[in-house]
Amino acid sequence: MPQDQITRRIDEETRAPLAPQISAAADALRASVGDAAIAVLFYGSALRDDNLSDKIIDLYLLVDRYREAYDNWLPAVANAMLPPNVYYAAIDCGGQTVRIKYAIISLNQFEKQAAGGAFTPYIWGRFAQPTGIVYARDEDVRARIITALGNAVLTLIRKSTPLMTSNFGSADLWPRALRESYRTELRAEQKTKNQELYLASRERADFLLEAASDLGQGYRQGPEAGIYIPTGSIAGTLAAQISWRLRRPAGKILSVLRLAKAAFTFINGVDYILWKVERHSGVKITPTEWQRRHPLMAALTLSWRLYFKGGFR
Repeated sequence: MPQDQITRRIDEETRAPLAPQISAAADALRASVGDAAIAVLFYGSALRDDNLSDKIIDLYLLVDRYREAYDNWLPAVANAMLPPNVYYAAIDCGGQTVRIKYAIISLNQFEKQAAGGAFTPYIWGRFAQPTGIVYARDEDVRARIITALGNAVLTLIRKSTPLMTSNFGSADLWPRALRESYRTELRAEQKTKNQELYLASRERADFLLEAASDLGQGYRQGPEAGIYIPTGSIAGTLAAQISWRLRRPAGKILSVLRLAKAAFTFINGVDYILWKVERHSGVKITPTEWQRRHPLMAALTLSWRLYFKGGFR
């Protein structure tokens, strides 16, 4: 069955061996929230490039309930209202400093958003891409995560195929889907990033698109291998175009709000955010001491300065 093919493929890739620094980082995160931790996911450029040098490790810490993960109610409420909360940490691993950017989200919210329960693609756009499971509390949790990752793939495909108005291949669909997803955030990456992401995992992307073609995602197999025919209507295409256009301002507003939260939760948060933008875009802004002391106001003002200077796209 096509769904089983997707599940098996994702299960296999989540079991790939990981560097000891990743396991050490996951252990540190689990210790920080105690029994609330039920899984740790690894994704992003360090996973894609299989290279940890000059990288910040991107992890997702999945929890049972937010209140159990925090010492007080305020971050728990903030996480429930606008997931995820994002944090920064640095640990020592065999004399090497490992920098970690990690997000906290409940498994329930992760599952709902991956399945398309969120209008913007913050979760289903990210986790349609390759992901590693560093830790899962038990096989039931692992199975739920595998299902959620498969749903993220299907959600991104389902919401993107109506944009294809003629016969298309994987090399058409995936870069377009990733580009539309990236445009809903204040991203610092270059315009060619979506194509690079597709090429980095081309065989995987091709396999998943073929496997999903019999699952009612808005397209079917064409007369040639690797060529697909859209099955949607003109009205469906128009609705998809409108939805993606609306996701852009909605997603950017949510990005500003998350940026404001991150300015509080990161150590040296303002400096980190500006370093991250400069690293990807070349746009440099030096914060004032006032901005460092007032991270919320800095996040709200600096984000727009960066946007107009080309730091975000």
